[in-house]
Amino acid sequence: YHAKPFGMSFCLECHRQPEERIRPLDKITDLDWSWEEGDATVTNILASLNVNSVDEAKAKMVHDWRVESLINCSACHR
Repeated sequence: YHAKPFGMSFCLECHRQPEERIRPLDKITDLDWSWEEGDATVTNILASLNVNSVDEAKAKMVHDWRVESLINCSACHR
């Protein structure tokens, strides 16, 4: 079961704007998961990153993980 189609176009959408769709590593393929303020998982993530908001968490993850917008073919097809 997949919550959404998990094809190349879906991957490219995320990789074009990683700061909008970044999520914890264990949630990368969990397409039902979302950043919901007040959710226990999100609260724990914010605390572990020492930030106060989802936007701050996303920005910190992009920065700390050195995430780039990888949309060239060789990013996946090696």
